[in-house]
Amino acid sequence: MVGNDVIIPKGLIEDLVKPVPANTRYVKCGPVTFGVEFRELNARVIKENYGHDVEAMKFFEPMMNIDDIGVTLHVYSTDDSLEHLRFDAFGDKPHLHYHYILPDGSHRKLDYDFAACGDMIPWAMRTMVERLPEMLREAKATEVADRVDVDEVQKIAPTIIEMASRMLADRSAARLDEPRAEPEMT
Repeated sequence: MVGNDVIIPKGLIEDLVKPVPANTRYVKCGPVTFGVEFRELNARVIKENYGHDVEAMKFFEPMMNIDDIGVTLHVYSTDDSLEHLRFDAFGDKPHLHYHYILPDGSHRKLDYDFAACGDMIPWAMRTMVERLPEMLREAKATEVADRVDVDEVQKIAPTIIEMASRMLADRSAARLDEPRAEPEMT
């Protein structure tokens, strides 16, 4: 499933690129809520989210030429809206975040292996149907994991996959019509 296991430095967990409400649709499923978001990752987005943080910008400097789009699946606890898992199904660099703080304040990002697993969205939903409680426990969300009904997750999985597919097709087509600007380098 994964290639590199990257540890994101302390402090960036609080500042991960936040979901854009206008681009996100939410589906409640008992103790978890899924967010399905079209997102882009490029120099502009990195600067908007991290430009105020010199250390973060040092971390992201090698990534400033990225220009990627995709659908992100967020997994929140319904009660407090905390995000525990994030599946970034980007075209060039798909990856998964486990949102828990390691003892030094960092968190884990796992690269996704498209060649081994295929399209990330169906894989993510299939994996959540089969293993969401275990993944939530790995993300230190044990109380939420204990209340997940995987049968309910299975019932909504096709809806989420369809929503993600439609969102990506609609936004990708619109993006193709927009002029592409070169990323600004500072």
